[in-house]
Amino acid sequence: MPSRNDLISIAAREEGVGILTNPKRVAEYFSSYPAFSGKSEQAMLKVSWCQIFINWAVLKAGYPMFQRTFSEWTKNAKDNIDDGFQYIYKSKSSGYKPKPGDIYYSPLVKHKNTEHMGFIIEDRGNGYYRTLDGNAGAPGHALYGTTLWSGKKSGSLVGGLGGGVVCFNERHDNGGADIGIVGFIRLPPMIYTSNPY
Repeated sequence: MPSRNDLISIAAREEGVGILTNPKRVAEYFSSYPAFSGKSEQAMLKVSWCQIFINWAVLKAGYPMFQRTFSEWTKNAKDNIDDGFQYIYKSKSSGYKPKPGDIYYSPLVKHKNTEHMGFIIEDRGNGYYRTLDGNAGAPGHALYGTTLWSGKKSGSLVGGLGGGVVCFNERHDNGGADIGIVGFIRLPPMIYTSNPY
């Protein structure tokens, strides 16, 4: 039966994948969401695909489709999907310590409204985390040279919101200078078998 470790292993093998390095693989991430399937490389560069990468990885690991919208998570809203994912607001009173494989939600990354999600790889305490993120890689990151953010061009491609890569990050939850985590999404306790992978 698949586990959190399987999920992390599947996601970690994708390190370095982006539009410049492996556009066919990014297209596979997009195909995990039927509404996004079949986009051109330039069209994929217009979509911030962090959640799309998460959905692809959880499906590959045997979990259900991860399809709630950001507003449904941040407002702790209920949708019509009983998918088993559980949103936990980050607060001192909750006392929740994220586990490897949990998903974090951060509306801010480096003072920018990004609506970003990624996997927790390790909770190092005091607001420090090792994460694995789709569509990431800021200036200064080891993989920044393989990104295609806005303002960069490669051949006929013009960079955009989807110009990042899958990469590990050392994050500090300081409310915005790095990330401002507002909550965690716990994986479902059950494994589904009816998924496209």
